[in-house]
Amino acid sequence: MRPVFLIGLCFAFYTIIVNLLNYSFYPHNRFLLSSFYYIYNFGIFIYLVLLFEKYTLRLKDILSFLLPWIVLAEVAWAVLVPQDHWREIGSFNNPNQLAYWALITSFMIVLLRKKPQLNLWEIGAIGVLASLQAMALSKVGIISFSVFLIILICSPVLKSAHKYALLVLIFLAMPFLFLKSDEGTVLKTFIEAPVERIKNIGQEPDDSAEARGYNRPFEFPIYTLLGAGEGAYDRFEPNNSYELHSGIFTILFSYGIFGFGLFAAFMFFVFKKKPWHIILLAMPVFMIGLTGQSFRFTHFWVLMALIYTYYQSRAAIKLQK
Repeated sequence: MRPVFLIGLCFAFYTIIVNLLNYSFYPHNRFLLSSFYYIYNFGIFIYLVLLFEKYTLRLKDILSFLLPWIVLAEVAWAVLVPQDHWREIGSFNNPNQLAYWALITSFMIVLLRKKPQLNLWEIGAIGVLASLQAMALSKVGIISFSVFLIILICSPVLKSAHKYALLVLIFLAMPFLFLKSDEGTVLKTFIEAPVERIKNIGQEPDDSAEARGYNRPFEFPIYTLLGAGEGAYDRFEPNNSYELHSGIFTILFSYGIFGFGLFAAFMFFVFKKKPWHIILLAMPVFMIGLTGQSFRFTHFWVLMALIYTYYQSRAAIKLQK
């Protein structure tokens, strides 16, 4: 029972305790269901860590081969399958999920690389995922992915020649940010629409801190201290009962200072002694956690398992050579 497992289990069972206590005062079924997110996803984390440790080389070979093809399959879905939404959702429930998946998958490609630097096939897959970000038109997704690419260019996982080529490509694309085009053109889809989407930040009703519930931890400090659980949201906004639009604030407000501390300790052990560029590349992933329910997404916990076993997998690949 290593520390990362012990702390993660403590957090998962602590969510059950907090939700049951709140359910005794406010009998809302959401309390009984919310903890299953964390129990299931943490179980996935443990299972994958043990699997990666036992079958490192085999799993790395399979995943590094399959992941780019999965990316191409998602792009094919986005292009070929008609939808009613004006933003691309691909095979997901909403555009923000597609954007989050694209960011996490890009990070996975970096972690699963077989050589110290990414090859052209892997860089191409990340480029395809960038196009999915543009099609999803998620504000936080576009910003987070842009930060991810900047960190990636500055990291040692790219060859110098590839870094210069990407910088030249970005420089050449800059003038197109100021052009106007007809509806449905490539320029409109991949450059103009994302830029207009970013310019629209703060102009929509759900862009304010109050609409997203960010003020709730400060308005109800007793819950921030002890934990409000996940349910019965009409306690806070009787005329507009909604959950917090933030995974990080949800952990803090729903499970209190102690629960947030357990979750932070779990993340500390996941990232302990990892390379600086891996820690920095994870920052955009947590940026999305500020504006969406990112910790319920199982793909995130798969990523955490890959990060936790990163050094072991790199050592195994060196031995294979």
